Amino acid sequence: MRPLEITLGLILLLTFLLLISNDIFKRHRCAEGITAISLICIILGTHIIFEGYRWQMIPMYTLSVIFIFLITVRLLKIHTLRQRWFKIIGIVICSCLLLIAFTLPAILPVFTLPSPSGPYKIGTLTYRWNDSGRKDMLSTEGGNREVLAQIWYPSDKVSGSPESYIDNGYEFSKGAAHVVNTSGTMSFKMSDWALSHFQYIKTHAYQGTSVSEKKDKYPVLIYLSGMGGYRQSGMFQIENLVSHGYIVVSIDQPHIAAITTLSNGATVKSISRPQIQPLIDQSSKQQNPTPILNSKEMPEGIIPYLSEDVSYVIDKIININTNDPKKVLTQKINTSKIGVFGISLGAIVAAEACHDENRIGACLMMDAQMPRAAYTDGLTQPSMWITRPASDMRLERKESGGWTEEDIALTQSTMIDTFKKSKNADSFFVNINGMFHVNFTDAGYYTPISSLIGLTGPINTKDGYNAINTYTLKFFDKSLLNKNENPCDNTPSATSCKSK
Repeated sequence: MRPLEITLGLILLLTFLLLISNDIFKRHRCAEGITAISLICIILGTHIIFEGYRWQMIPMYTLSVIFIFLITVRLLKIHTLRQRWFKIIGIVICSCLLLIAFTLPAILPVFTLPSPSGPYKIGTLTYRWNDSGRKDMLSTEGGNREVLAQIWYPSDKVSGSPESYIDNGYEFSKGAAHVVNTSGTMSFKMSDWALSHFQYIKTHAYQGTSVSEKKDKYPVLIYLSGMGGYRQSGMFQIENLVSHGYIVVSIDQPHIAAITTLSNGATVKSISRPQIQPLIDQSSKQQNPTPILNSKEMPEGIIPYLSEDVSYVIDKIININTNDPKKVLTQKINTSKIGVFGISLGAIVAAEACHDENRIGACLMMDAQMPRAAYTDGLTQPSMWITRPASDMRLERKESGGWTEEDIALTQSTMIDTFKKSKNADSFFVNINGMFHVNFTDAGYYTPISSLIGLTGPINTKDGYNAINTYTLKFFDKSLLNKNENPCDNTPSATSCKSK
């Protein structure tokens, strides 16, 4: 809970205790009643103005109105509330509301992202790119393919307010609800406004600040989120890399991200999982019949098309390095040191891009099946796979559904086969015990009870993030910056690491 939320809750609790003790109703204690009303109004108003309204606080807002009403009635000497039964019912109702009022914002908090461990501060810029040479085959309305890209970069000085985690909380929440409600795997429906409070979460990045002058140029990494994800879904990992001297570019791919705002202002939600999953699987294992997208057969599935977004982003990164239209990143990007990393669908796309794109110098894939081209030929770049044992996938299925035996076998076998067939000696395979799929994203921070409800695995959330960050940084330092430390040396607890 945020500071003013806690303050309001404590004032309401104290007011409730005074009300049930009748102390506040005594004639010589009128000042206390007026003080309570004043404090409630001041803190409530200040909270809404400076911290912002959120639906999890509705029970507190309701109690504020009830307590102000009760105190006012008594101070005006209106005696309609003297019946004992009415007071008992009121006490029970208010007690329940108080319990909910403290619990709800605590289990769905405006969470704080972990502090990055590196020496650099973080700047950020956002770009909308329109690929005039390629049509958006995922759209039923035609038009060019677009991507929304956010770039985070090392900085020395920052000023102003930190960037919000999500720009438009309500639009994002609608997109996330669409993903959940059309997944076909959830036994519940998510409301459009359930995650709207994400707009109040702050990152450690600042808009438009200058790039650090400690180095002439910085290596660049492209981050790809999962199906129905969003470009900020791995901020625990992105910010940590940037703080250690990497530029990170993350993209929202229209019809794949939870929601994407196009250059014309229109918003595009993700394709439903039942519709897209056969197209994803087709790129790994032949499906029968051949899946169809917008009345067109897709014999190679959707992954090769999505990997073209990565090549397009590399083109744009090179253009920005030559002449950044925002006058920040020009000549600051080391375009000979490019890596890619992703989770879930993003990992599949990353592997495909690494197979096809020789400008990529390092590849990191997290917890996903591999595309056919990758596990058939292997990869030539230094590569790392970070996943968890099959037993954790089965535990996740037991706790929250998904992960059929076929899914588990395909994911495990294709990752291992690609690792074994990879042609670069600096390739690594990592298992982290106790992880569920969303432990590879920021979702472990969504609620402190994530493990209890089966959202995340039994591993301590921070330990999981620390392990991922440790391996990620060591891998890119070795593969792109030629540092000598082997990522498999001094492995974090509850993990195992194999090298070629």
